[in-house]
Amino acid sequence: MAERFCRCHLPLDPPQEQHWWPTDEPEPDTTVHAVAMAGSHPWFLRSERREDGWHTAGCGAAHPDSTPARGWGDVGSCWAGIHHAVVDVSAWLSAARAPNQTARRPTDPWTGLPGVGLTVPVIVRRPNDRARH
Repeated sequence: MAERFCRCHLPLDPPQEQHWWPTDEPEPDTTVHAVAMAGSHPWFLRSERREDGWHTAGCGAAHPDSTPARGWGDVGSCWAGIHHAVVDVSAWLSAARAPNQTARRPTDPWTGLPGVGLTVPVIVRRPNDRARH
């Protein structure tokens, strides 16, 4: 059977590993400190458990310092409004926050620097620019 994907490019089918469907299942026990949508790298986007709820974190999070906490039922929702399964990424988060662990952090594909946010080259076109062949 072919794997199905959402418009956000994450898989719609459940992963093989331990997972939860936040809209249908209760919160995992307190040993789970962070979750990421199945198929998404936690460096880019994850939800971290804090005293007041689940906070979005990662380099793909929009304004993580000023965004209020969400309830468990909202954790697995993507930008397309689809509910995805989430997986435990607590071990990854602990390793990423440990001192001298830059080798475990992703490398920026453009600069080659470890642990740096994703940089993307931008091509700016002005309205009067015409394609030159």
